[in-house]
Amino acid sequence: MEEQAFPNVFLIGEHSEYYAEISEQHPAILLTVFNNDMEFAFEKWAGMLVEMENFAKEINYDINGVKLFLHVYFNPDGKIKYLSYYPKPNSKNVPNAEITAFFKSFAKVYQLQVNADIGFQHYASASFPTFFGNINKETAKK
Repeated sequence: MEEQAFPNVFLIGEHSEYYAEISEQHPAILLTVFNNDMEFAFEKWAGMLVEMENFAKEINYDINGVKLFLHVYFNPDGKIKYLSYYPKPNSKNVPNAEITAFFKSFAKVYQLQVNADIGFQHYASASFPTFFGNINKETAKK
């Protein structure tokens, strides 16, 4: 795969010729990286979504009402290597170029607190606002 030509944020379904290679580069899943502790892994994922929401507020971007499928590929150090998304039918209508730009900006500054041996990935739904007020903030930062 030509690193320069391939975007780090894209719609799910685009660039399908690279999915096998991306998956090979990120063979683990979020749950296994956190020793199959489902509660801890969920808190980490939820913590990232809360950070997305906070980032949106910081840059004055209205993400409320956005609902999507997210597939995030992380480097072993927790930085986002690739992020693919697809809006759900009941999502607030946001131009793809706008949400792509948001995710590109977020991916540049976010780092999941993890020390993995290999790249990993996670696929899930996300809705904003998150309503994750009860997430253990200490766990999410660890």
